[in-house]
Amino acid sequence: MFSALIENKENALILDFPYSIYDVRDQLRCIGIFVRPDQVFLTDNVEDDIRVKLYAESDIGNHLIRILNERNSLKDANTAAYAVTMANDYIKEDLEQQIIHDQYETVEELYADIRKMTHDAGTVGENSPIVGNSL
Repeated sequence: MFSALIENKENALILDFPYSIYDVRDQLRCIGIFVRPDQVFLTDNVEDDIRVKLYAESDIGNHLIRILNERNSLKDANTAAYAVTMANDYIKEDLEQQIIHDQYETVEELYADIRKMTHDAGTVGENSPIVGNSL
C-alpha cells in the first residue's frame, strides 16, 4: 500500500504498511524509539529527533497518504492501510476509486465510509474487520 521511512537521529527504518502493530513497536525499538506507534507522529521537521516520511509506488497509496497529516501517528497510517487492504471485496473497487479521486479529507471520513459502504453492501458480519470500534 505505502511505506514509511522512519528516522531517529542517525538510525533509519523502512516499514511497508499494513504491518502488525506489535511488530511496528519491535522495529521502532531496533532504531532506539521506545514509545508506542500512536506516539510517533508523521512529521518530517529537521529539528525533530524522530522523523517520518510516507511514500508509495501506487496511485491508491499516494492518494491515501494525502489524508494523513502531522496530527496522525504511525498507528493511524498503519490502520488506514489495513482498513483499505482488508476492505470487503464487494466494496473494494468503489473504495479505491473514492481514494484515487481524493474524496476523503481525514482517516475518520475514510473509516466512516468503509463502514457505510460495507453496511450498504450487506456484508457486515461479526468477523468483519470494520465492525464497531475495531479500527
